[in-house]
Amino acid sequence: MNAERRFWASGNSGGSLAEQISRTMKTQISTSHTSLRLIYTLVIVITFGFTSCSTEPIAASDDLYENNEISEEEAVEPTVDVTAFEQDVFDAINKHRGSLGMSSLEFSTHAFVQAKEHSQYMVEQGSLSHNNFGNRARAISESTGAKTVAENVARNYDSASAVLEAWLSSPSHRSTLEGDYSHSALSVAYDKDGNAYYTHIFFKK
Repeated sequence: MNAERRFWASGNSGGSLAEQISRTMKTQISTSHTSLRLIYTLVIVITFGFTSCSTEPIAASDDLYENNEISEEEAVEPTVDVTAFEQDVFDAINKHRGSLGMSSLEFSTHAFVQAKEHSQYMVEQGSLSHNNFGNRARAISESTGAKTVAENVARNYDSASAVLEAWLSSPSHRSTLEGDYSHSALSVAYDKDGNAYYTHIFFKK
């Protein structure tokens, strides 16, 4: 039906009936070839996207421009349980910042709660992501008055030095890690095979 409509709409453009039918068929064949090329390209892109390394870091950031009013309830620091390994990674990052003459990041329990939830979420999904980062950034901003929030994630590193080196080897992650932030928290969750998933959140009031 669509082909017939295209043909009869061009019926007054000149040429015999056979010529017009020929032009219509050539247009359809050309369009079909273009569609096939687009589909082929899309398949290549999707395939490449699913063959990335299992050990990888990802960075994200968000600038928050709201002038948030913090209630007394929101300002209360939650109780958290930081593992010795999480503390080691956090200390290693502050040590690196100190070696550059930068200020140390102050630990934030509000950021830790968000980091812990996201690390567990990635374990459940079995993949790295910044899914729902906006929600985490907003929650931190509302509870601390943060104006800028950023996040690095990684997985499958088994030591503080290894994950730090990985983040420093990536320009975007290094920029976040060495950024102008005042507070931070890092949490690590493990899947059933013992693979570690890291979420490191930074913010500045």
